[in-house]
Amino acid sequence: MNELPEFPVVMINNRGGIIAYDELAKMRRQSLAGICAREKFGNQYFDAHGTIWAASVVKAPYPVNIWTKIVSQVYNPWFEVDYAWRVDGNYELSDLKQKLCECVDSDDDILTQFSSAKTLKALIQGAKSFHELFHKLKKRKLI
Repeated sequence: MNELPEFPVVMINNRGGIIAYDELAKMRRQSLAGICAREKFGNQYFDAHGTIWAASVVKAPYPVNIWTKIVSQVYNPWFEVDYAWRVDGNYELSDLKQKLCECVDSDDDILTQFSSAKTLKALIQGAKSFHELFHKLKKRKLI
């Protein structure tokens, strides 16, 4: 399947990291360390249509192997990559809000650096749509 999610998307990884991309072009610009981490942390992308996506890098100037993982700790260039996308399931807005609240709960003073966990979770739970949630998180510079 070579369909694409409709941007914007919210990415959540299995370590509780959150990133948002409002367009594919911004997502294509990656660092070597970022490409290596992607393999390890299982990123899921949530779009406004209730679809969960997975993306794998199909074209990058360096292969991901033990050597590039070591080198990326010293030399970490940025470059353009191409992705292959696949649908990984569907979700309801309440599911996404729950996952985001779990990220806040497991946060190590990154998301909660300037706001309390209680405040952030209230902001997340108060959103009535994906786009409202996305814009609230962007405005707070959480994603």
